[in-house]
Amino acid sequence: MTALHAFREGARRVARAPAIVAGTFALTLLVALPLAIALRGMLEAHLGASLAADAAARGANYEWWQEFMAQAAGLGTTFVPSIIGFGAVLQNLSNLVDNVPMATTIAGVTGAWLVLWAFLSGGIIDRFAR
Repeated sequence: MTALHAFREGARRVARAPAIVAGTFALTLLVALPLAIALRGMLEAHLGASLAADAAARGANYEWWQEFMAQAAGLGTTFVPSIIGFGAVLQNLSNLVDNVPMATTIAGVTGAWLVLWAFLSGGIIDRFAR
């Protein structure tokens, strides 16, 4: 079996199981959504009805962002300029290599996500193997 044939066969099996694809998307969304809602609340509380809110709605306001980062705690510390684009991946790799501790909230959610995936992976692999 060539690599191209194996790739095609894998893609065919995934295409025959759209519920698995939708379920993995839903699981990822359900894990990330509470964090997004919490961060939204932090941003809304910090911006309020200020002029900075209008500027942030029009585009990135770096000065406000620096102010927010200086005052942020917990989950808010993860809202950094490097989250835009591919910078998030590089920032995560840099933090891993530099042994920077992960925010407690993020560590807990990451742990829960890993446990969920460990539980579901066996069934997903079995389904794709058929």
